[in-house]
Amino acid sequence: MVPVIMQMSRDPTLALPIAPLAWALAWGADIGGNGTIVGATDNIVVAGISKAEGYPITFLSHFKIGFPNMLISCLFANFYLLTVYVGFGIGVGYSLYEFEEGLLDEFGNPLSSAASSAASTMAAMADAMTSP
Repeated sequence: MVPVIMQMSRDPTLALPIAPLAWALAWGADIGGNGTIVGATDNIVVAGISKAEGYPITFLSHFKIGFPNMLISCLFANFYLLTVYVGFGIGVGYSLYEFEEGLLDEFGNPLSSAASSAASTMAAMADAMTSP
């Protein structure tokens, strides 16, 4: 999924900031695995250990507890992401498209249009000099 969010951030028509996409992917992958017993490796390990100790955990018994907890955790994660990145706009950052096209300086600050065109011209000249 990392290549997918990178492509979404590189697309000039979308130009989505990479930070919210990366956090949403990380939290979705982490929290989403807790819904079922086969959703995460640690769930399978714990089910095996508990079965060996005489306390088996079935798919349905885990699902009854794990799935509602996963939904509540996803709800809180969505609320946090929407509040921070949409509501307050804190730490949104820039897209990979803006970075790769030379629209940002080395510190991630937006360049003026004149500096931006000069930076893209310099990058094109550098590419031309290095290509055979």
